[in-house]
Amino acid sequence: TMAERMIGALAELGVEHALVFYGHDGLDELTTTTTSTVFELRDGSIRRSDVDPVSLGLPRVERGALAGGDIAGNAEAVHRVLGGQAGPLRDVAALNAAAAIVVAGLADDLAGGLALATTAIDDGRAAATLDSFVRTSVAAREAEAA
Repeated sequence: TMAERMIGALAELGVEHALVFYGHDGLDELTTTTTSTVFELRDGSIRRSDVDPVSLGLPRVERGALAGGDIAGNAEAVHRVLGGQAGPLRDVAALNAAAAIVVAGLADDLAGGLALATTAIDDGRAAATLDSFVRTSVAAREAEAA
């Protein structure tokens, strides 16, 4: 219910490019269970659109296929997805990564962002980035404790 207000606030703050979205299943992310609404702010203009994952080549799934678990289970799922395991979790992760790729200016639209996201998963760059982030975080925590 706040998406339109959020994108308006970002525009007032002078943000050049942002996406704010929600799934029509109630998730606060792009979803593969149904369509999603996307508000895109680009160079002062706001555009609203609906995204259907099927139009991007992703299968529609039941909401339960996206359910998380405990911390350890979720961490394991992330490693499986970034390790290349196909399925609903990979699809929804890649779709949401596609949005970040678009905002970063590396792709013009979600289809292009999705192609880059899946390539980064398949060639190991996504997993390597996570590993680097974990190493950096552990080193920072250890330095802070010392």
